Amino acid sequence: MSNTNIVDSSIAAVISRLCTHPLDTIRVRLQANTTNTFSRSNGKLVNNLFIQLIRKTPIKSYYNGLAIAASLDTSALNYMASAAIAEICSGVFWTPMEVLKSKLQTCGTSNEMNRINTLQMSKLILENEGIKGFFRGYLLSLVVFIPHTMIYFVLYEKFKIWTKSERKLTNNDYLINSAAACSIAGSISNVLDIIKTRWQVSFSKETPLKIMKNMYKNEGGLRAFTKGMGARVLWMVPSSSISMTIYEILKNKRKRISS
Repeated sequence: MSNTNIVDSSIAAVISRLCTHPLDTIRVRLQANTTNTFSRSNGKLVNNLFIQLIRKTPIKSYYNGLAIAASLDTSALNYMASAAIAEICSGVFWTPMEVLKSKLQTCGTSNEMNRINTLQMSKLILENEGIKGFFRGYLLSLVVFIPHTMIYFVLYEKFKIWTKSERKLTNNDYLINSAAACSIAGSISNVLDIIKTRWQVSFSKETPLKIMKNMYKNEGGLRAFTKGMGARVLWMVPSSSISMTIYEILKNKRKRISS
C-alpha cells in the first residue's frame, strides 16, 4: 500500500472514531457487566442496563479512552490476504492500548473511578499485574479479529463486485457494502469479543474459559454471549462505513489526479 493510501486510511479512521466512540463505550460497558440484565416487558426481552446507561451516564464519560482509541485507528487498512499477518504483528502494539481503552471506558460507571486518567490507569495495571497486564487478551484478540477482518474484507469485496457488475460504484455503494459486511462480521465475532472484553477490563486471575463458564451459568445461558451485540454492531457499522467510504473517496480522487 502506498504512503498516500496510508494517509487516506488514517484520516478516514480518525474521523470515524470521533463519530462513533460513544457507541464503543456503551458496547464495552454492556459486555463488561456481569449480571443478567435481561427482563420481560410486555412479553418482550428488554436489556435494562442499556436503558440505564443511556439515561444516567454523563455525556463526557462516553469519550473516556478516546485519545488511545484514536491512535489505535491510525493503522492502514489491510487487504484480506494480509489480514492474519497484519493482526498478529499490529496486535503487539494495539493490545496494550485496547486494554487501557476498555478499562478507562468502564470507569464511567462509578464516580471515584471516573476521575482516573490514562497515566493513573497505567500505574494501576503495573502495580496489579506487571507488564504482562498490558497484553491481557492478546491471543484472544487474534481469535476475534483475524476471522472478523477476513470475513469483513471477503464480503466487502464480494459485495463491490456484485454491485459493480450492474453499474458504476457510487459513494453510497461503498457505504452500504461496508455496512452489510460489517454487520455480518461483527455479529459473528461478538461471541468471542465479549469474553475478550471481560478479561481485559478485569484485574482478577480468571481465565477466559472460566469467564465463559460463569457467563453461561449465571447470565442466562447462551443469551449471555449476545450481550452488547447490538451496541457492537451499531458502533462498528458506522465506524467501518464512514472509514471505508472516506478511504475509497480519497483513493479514487488521487487516482483521477494522477491519471
